[in-house]
Amino acid sequence: MSAQLARLLSKLGAQRCRPIIVASHPRSGTHLCIDTLRLNFRECRSWKRPFERADHLYVNLDELYTEDTDRCLRAVGIAGRVPRPLVKTHALPGLAPGYWGKTRSLLHPDIVRFIQEHGAIVYPYRDGRESLRSLYYMVEWRPSGSFASFSQFIRQRQNGMSRARIWAEHVRIWLATPNVHCLEMSQLLARPQEVIAQLARHLRLANEGAQLPPRCGTEMVHRLRRRLSVVPKSTAVELPPHPGKWTDVFSAADREFFHREAGDLLIQLGFEKSDAWVGRTLDLAPIPAPSLPISQAIAAKANFRQPDAIAS
Repeated sequence: MSAQLARLLSKLGAQRCRPIIVASHPRSGTHLCIDTLRLNFRECRSWKRPFERADHLYVNLDELYTEDTDRCLRAVGIAGRVPRPLVKTHALPGLAPGYWGKTRSLLHPDIVRFIQEHGAIVYPYRDGRESLRSLYYMVEWRPSGSFASFSQFIRQRQNGMSRARIWAEHVRIWLATPNVHCLEMSQLLARPQEVIAQLARHLRLANEGAQLPPRCGTEMVHRLRRRLSVVPKSTAVELPPHPGKWTDVFSAADREFFHREAGDLLIQLGFEKSDAWVGRTLDLAPIPAPSLPISQAIAAKANFRQPDAIAS
């Protein structure tokens, strides 16, 4: 498998294929970012065959396992459809499976090497309270949902950290990584022309406009239309209707908990000006960050390089 994969990756390199990695914490505007790049930049405008799923318009890096030959080869084939293919991941810098912990296999080293040598990175992010609200409903919507309350959900621990702390550590590490274009998603919605122009400069792409992708409905007719289309406008994972803002699901205790785990980052990023959002003046010292690979070893090894031709 390695020899065949290496030949295909070498062919992509000869074709000057330069992937754009859209890295994010789950439910942080990942598909809005992917579809904005597809709609506004011709070199990213991939296609799919009728009846293929919308995820054939980009490469989902988190689904590639070292031992899965077919997935790896199919991903390379999708990447070869356009000069600047889009690659989705929730990994940490260096493409280590940080968010998913030990439940995911490592990526094939040939794929990691190709992306490191040829790729550019965009990191979309948004208010962690909104990300966790949306992630909760996505998890609960699935048949394998945990059926936990929202309060239980944000306190669930993985790699020794709550979901609230995982969000904060994921964002901190990526924001501190060199040569990454960080994109706060509310700014894209508020000032699309300016933000898309900034993306064009960073990625060295010709700016063809400032379109925002439409929402893809959950009705069967919308899903069928997207399956039939060769170039659908949306790849979004749409969910059934659920409470529209974080304020609809956060209890007073949830606010205090999130503030302890990640409140300092909310203020640092400008989502809040102080701890007043919690509901009363608090004297809460942030909980010290745990000594775990997600915040130490992986961050120290984050050496994702970009070639001079596409670095900002």
